[in-house]
Amino acid sequence: MIVCPHCQHPAEIRTSEQQTRLVRELLLLCSNDTCGFRFVGQIVAVRTIQPSLDPHPAIALPLVIRSKPANDDAPIPANDERAPAADAEPMS
Repeated sequence: MIVCPHCQHPAEIRTSEQQTRLVRELLLLCSNDTCGFRFVGQIVAVRTIQPSLDPHPAIALPLVIRSKPANDDAPIPANDERAPAADAEPMS
């Protein structure tokens, strides 16, 4: 979800247009009628998590190998019985 940068309400995508193979431009409208902000945003492919099985030769995104899961990887279940990592903050 994309939120309005002014009032933080959800913004609706009204139209979109492909600019390049890696960039799509969006026209957005704030769903808060008292705000009414209209703006343009972009969706940009920035890195590779898993390489394509049918790659295009013009696309060269960096491959990122993470030691910790990214938000696009499966998280550890909340009911996992393992001890928390040493860098984890204690729960109160």
